[in-house]
Amino acid sequence: MSDKKQESGGGGTHLLGVAFRAGLGACEKMQRTAIEIPLDILAKAGFDEEKVTSIREQAGQKIHEMYELIDSAATKTGLVDDKSKE
Repeated sequence: MSDKKQESGGGGTHLLGVAFRAGLGACEKMQRTAIEIPLDILAKAGFDEEKVTSIREQAGQKIHEMYELIDSAATKTGLVDDKSKE
């Protein structure tokens, strides 16, 4: 992976990181929106609102953790620059 960094001159991995993270953000938002559909149906069907809210919070947390893991893996493999350096 270090060869790719050398070929791109350093700036390429930064731009790739920006594009990669924009794509990850869009995917995360779509997945969060998609999980809302069945949860809204459950709420309207009369399920306990506290349970639906708890599921919503847990699902949101797990979705976010999954995309953080993807970002971390991409950073550790050298595909993109560390986001703390941006």
